Amino acid sequence: MKKSKKNNFTLIEVMAVMMILVSLAAVATVVVSNIMDNSKISTAKTQIGELNSAVEVYRMGVGDYPGQLEDLIENPGNDNWKGPYLNKAAIPADPWQQPYIYICPGERFAFDIISYGSDKTEGGEGSAADLSNH
Repeated sequence: MKKSKKNNFTLIEVMAVMMILVSLAAVATVVVSNIMDNSKISTAKTQIGELNSAVEVYRMGVGDYPGQLEDLIENPGNDNWKGPYLNKAAIPADPWQQPYIYICPGERFAFDIISYGSDKTEGGEGSAADLSNH
């Protein structure tokens, strides 16, 4: 009588493969999360730069800084307004879907444009760090 050789996997082998797959998925998740955080930070820096430039162009045209960021798009009633000074239909929200904070006069400069980052509160580190035009 001939014994047939079975080509089945043992439970331990299946569990080992599953552990490896779960470990790889965890590493991939962390890498993708870091990439997403970095892209949001870059987007916020770019948007702050655009807003900063638009505020400066507004000041050169009108003679004073805008009272609020919306003045870059809609005339606040100033006869010298030659806008819109921003090529958007609305002031963009930051990548965490929060409005940019505009303070004029600013605490450090003539005006401040601030995003509080991923934690949406003042302060923080990493992706939760505040971003500004400073």
